[in-house]
Amino acid sequence: MTLHINSTPGLDDNTIDPAAPTDGVKIYAKAEGNGNTGIYYVNSTSERDELISRNRSLLYGMLF
Repeated sequence: MTLHINSTPGLDDNTIDPAAPTDGVKIYAKAEGNGNTGIYYVNSTSERDELISRNRSLLYGMLF
């Protein structure tokens, strides 16, 4: 089984982030940031961040 998440809001514009949900979490894709995955989330308290790759999390764990 494969999950495919299109760039938000569309292929031609991945600079606009979706609105925060009233309940739960939204997961969306756009250009890669410091987390090196391009998979982002926004929760009901409007907190946004990128999910981090396993290799980066291991590296940061060793450094800090």
